[in-house]
Amino acid sequence: MFSSLATGVKDLGLRFTVSALLPFTLLAAFGFAIVAMVLANPGTDPATAIRSAGTTAGLPGLVIMLVSAFVVAVVTQPFQIAVVRLLEGYWGVSGYAGRARAIGVELQCRRQHRLLLALRRAEFAAERDDAVLLRAQLDRFPAPGELLPTTLGNALRAGEQRAGERYGLDTVRAWSRLYYLLPETFQRDVAELHGQVDGSARLTVALVLAGTGSAPVLAQHGWWNMVWVAALSLAAVAYRGGVAAAANLTDVLCAAFDLHRFELIRAMHLPLPKTRREELSQAVTLVAFWTHSPETPVPLNLAYEHPPHPPHPPHPPPAAP
Repeated sequence: MFSSLATGVKDLGLRFTVSALLPFTLLAAFGFAIVAMVLANPGTDPATAIRSAGTTAGLPGLVIMLVSAFVVAVVTQPFQIAVVRLLEGYWGVSGYAGRARAIGVELQCRRQHRLLLALRRAEFAAERDDAVLLRAQLDRFPAPGELLPTTLGNALRAGEQRAGERYGLDTVRAWSRLYYLLPETFQRDVAELHGQVDGSARLTVALVLAGTGSAPVLAQHGWWNMVWVAALSLAAVAYRGGVAAAANLTDVLCAAFDLHRFELIRAMHLPLPKTRREELSQAVTLVAFWTHSPETPVPLNLAYEHPPHPPHPPHPPPAAP
């Protein structure tokens, strides 16, 4: 789950505008339109109701709507992780949520099986382009026992396995340390892609709320039903955009571990492994060290390696008078 990874960008800049302010402004506009139609006479045309409400509210109403959207966006910013986790499929394992999760996992498992069959047919028919596309879709699935009920959750979970777990590391815990050792280009790319995932998640939730909330009001107004249909359709597009951003984020995180994981070992003053077996053994010890609890003993087989300190430069000679 990359929603809890450190990204280093928490300011009210472009990322905040796209991921928080824009969805809530859109949701506030939908709410304004719905209230206008509810307060209008039953026989009033929707366009006339919205136009009359806009004329009555005027500039003060517009300002109140924008300020309200900004305040709600700021207040709910700390809950961004919860929004992403909701779309990832962390719904619990008991009650109706557990049943919904089980159904979603079963559907994802069947989808993965269909893609595998299609890949075998494409490879048998030597259709290389189709095979490449199918492999790219299968890369967004984690191991069968780690499936989540949503496409976004599986894409992010697969990224965890591909990035650090193939080296024996816990991706989330290792990433929170490795991030600060990466070059600025890596940090910027990760922050940008992480912002795209966050923005897509909020936009999806806002459009779903707008569509489901406006559907009962617009049900009796003919072609105006296309408004809530369009909102739900755009929610699906925003969700797919979040999945694509998650796949790109996985590629960047994999590259970060491939190129810079040994810098993490050096930063912790540990000797560099010489073989794959040594690397995996060292990773197991590090993960146990990072995840230890009062009930779990801390591993003591870590041998430190401290580089020699450079000698102090000689004092410069005194300046000539």
